[in-house]
Amino acid sequence: MDYMAPGIEETPAFFFMQHNLDYQNWISKTGHVHTLVYKSFPCLPYAMPHLIQIIQATEETCFLLHFSLMGVPKAALEQTWGSNKPMVSLVVWTFCCQIIEAFPQDQGRCLSQVFLNVLLTSLRNDELIEIHGDHENAFHTIINSKSDTLWNALEVLLKAADFCTTHSGLSWKTSKPSLRIILGSGPAKDEWEKIIHDLRLLMKRLTSKFSTVKLLITDLPDTVSIQLVPPSEMLVFYDEERQECLNTLHFKNLRYDKIAVHHSDTLAWLWKSPEYKLWISFKHPDSGLLFIEGKPGSGKSTLVRYFADNFTPPSDAIVLKFFYNTRDGEHERDHRNMLRTLLYQILKADESFFIHFQSIYRREGGGRIEWCSKDMKDILRACKTHLRPRMIYLIIDAMDESACTDRTDIVQFLHVLSAPALNNRECMVYIFLASRPINELQSSNWSERQVIRLQEKNRGDIERYTHNLLQNKDFTSVNSEVKQEIEGYILKFSDGVFIWVCLVLKELAEEVMNDSRRSTLISFLESLPKSLESLYECMLQRLTRNKGQARIDGKRILQFCLFSGRAMALVDLKHALAIPGLAEDEEPDYKVWMSEIPGDISKTLTHCVGGFVDVKAST
Repeated sequence: MDYMAPGIEETPAFFFMQHNLDYQNWISKTGHVHTLVYKSFPCLPYAMPHLIQIIQATEETCFLLHFSLMGVPKAALEQTWGSNKPMVSLVVWTFCCQIIEAFPQDQGRCLSQVFLNVLLTSLRNDELIEIHGDHENAFHTIINSKSDTLWNALEVLLKAADFCTTHSGLSWKTSKPSLRIILGSGPAKDEWEKIIHDLRLLMKRLTSKFSTVKLLITDLPDTVSIQLVPPSEMLVFYDEERQECLNTLHFKNLRYDKIAVHHSDTLAWLWKSPEYKLWISFKHPDSGLLFIEGKPGSGKSTLVRYFADNFTPPSDAIVLKFFYNTRDGEHERDHRNMLRTLLYQILKADESFFIHFQSIYRREGGGRIEWCSKDMKDILRACKTHLRPRMIYLIIDAMDESACTDRTDIVQFLHVLSAPALNNRECMVYIFLASRPINELQSSNWSERQVIRLQEKNRGDIERYTHNLLQNKDFTSVNSEVKQEIEGYILKFSDGVFIWVCLVLKELAEEVMNDSRRSTLISFLESLPKSLESLYECMLQRLTRNKGQARIDGKRILQFCLFSGRAMALVDLKHALAIPGLAEDEEPDYKVWMSEIPGDISKTLTHCVGGFVDVKAST
C-alpha cells in the first residue's frame, strides 16, 4: 500500500522531518517524546516508504509497524477490502500481517492462530455456527469484530511474539526491543480520531513487553483533532517554527540600495583577474576569503554591488550579503546585526538549515529570543557542517565602517568559517570582503593571491569613464586635443580614486560653461587639489562663499539629505525648501508657500551645494 514517490528524500521538507529535534528525540531510545505528529508537511503523504527504509536500516533493535492509504485508489481498496468494513479492521489486520510475516513460516502460523483465537472467542454461538464451513465469509465476519476486540487481539499477538527469533536474525536477548508505529494517510475524521485514541491506549499496555513504544503520525488531516501533552507528545506544524525564528532574525540592511551602480564598460576585469579566478576555484590552501582592499573613494562598494548583481552562482548555492555603513546609525555598524542578517538569509534560502537553529532558538525562549554573537557564530559554524552540502557565498562590504568593538574577533571568525572544507560532506564557504586598509585586516597574514588592491586594478576603468564622460554634451565646446590632454592629466593624478575623478569632471563641466579655452581649463584643473580629502575641503570652502539665500538653502539641502531616513525625492526637497527654516519664522500660508517653491530644483542644487548632492533616477 506504500507509494514510493521519486525524489521525496531530496526535498528540504523531508530532510528537516527526519533531522529536527523532535524527530531525533522520538527515534532515540532514551528520548522523552513517545508521540510525534506532523501536520501540513507537503512531502509527508508520500514519505512513509523512505522513512521505513531509513528506520529499518538504522534502528537494529526496533520492530516497526506502519499503515498508510497513500497511493491506494478508493476503487481498488473497496474491491479488495469491501466498502462496508470499518477502517480499524484494515489497520489492525495490516499490523497483524506485518508481525506474522517477520517470522519463519511455522512460527507465523502459530501467531496467526493466537490472533484469530482472540477474535473467535468474542463471537456468539450463532455467529460461530454461521461461519462454520463457510471459509469465504468466515474471515470477513471475524475481522469485522468490535474495535476493542481487534485492539485486544493485536495486543495479545504482540505480547506472544518472540522478537528474538524473527527473520532479521537480530539478537535482542540482552535487552527488550523497541516498538515504532507509523501512521500515514488514513480514513475520514471520526474514524481516524477513534483509531488514534485506541492505538495510544494500546501503546500504554505494551510498555512491559517493549523497552519503548512510540508513535509517529506523518499526515494528520486538518480536520482531525487530537489532544497532546508536551513534552512527551509533540505536534509539529510544517514550517511554523522556522517562520517564527525568521521573524526574530530579520534586520533591514539599508546600504545596498544606496550604492552607486557601476558605469558601463567598467569592472569587467574582475572576472578575469587571477586573484578572483583562484578564489572562485577554491584552490587556495588556507582560506576561501577574497579581500578587496581600496583607498577611500576607489569604488570598493560599487565593485561589491557589481559583484552581487552580476555573479552567477551554481544552481544549488546560497548567496548571503551584508553592507556595513556609518551613515545610517550604529545599528548598521553592529556585528550582531551582520550575523543576524546572514543567518536570516541562509534560513530563508533553505528550510533544512533550521535543524542548526532549533536547539538554541528553543533554549533562549523561542519568539522572545535575544540573539547573542556567540550563539549566532555557533549556528554559522554548524551550518558549514550541514548534511546536505551547498556552496555558500558571503558578500560583506565596508568592514572599515563596522564597529571597532569585536572587529578583530569577527575577522578571525570569517577566516575560520572560510577555511577549506575537511571533506566533501561539508559546505564550502566563499567570502567576498571589501574594506579600506585597517589594522584588523592588515594583521591577518593575507596571501598576495587573496588580495585585490582596487587602485592597482581600476586604471582602465578610470580611463574609459573619463573618455566617455568627455564625449557628452557638457563638453561639446572643448576640442578633441584638449580632451585628450584632460584625460591624460586626470589619469596621471587619479591614483585609483574613482570619486576624485567624478568630482573633478563635475567641477570641470561647470567651468566649461564659463570658458572652454585650453589655457583656462588646464589652469583650472591644476588648481584643484590632488587628494580626495583636500578636494572636498576646497568644494566646501567654495560653498561658504555663497551669500544670502543661496547659503541658507545650501545648508538646509545638506541637512535634509544627510538626516533624511531615505533618499529624498526632488519634489519633497522643493516643498521643504519653501518652508521657512528658522525657528522664529512664521508659518506661511498656502499661497506664500507655493510662491517660494524653487522653479528648477536642479539648478538650485548646482548653485547651492555643487557636487555634494547627486540626483539619480528612482528604481
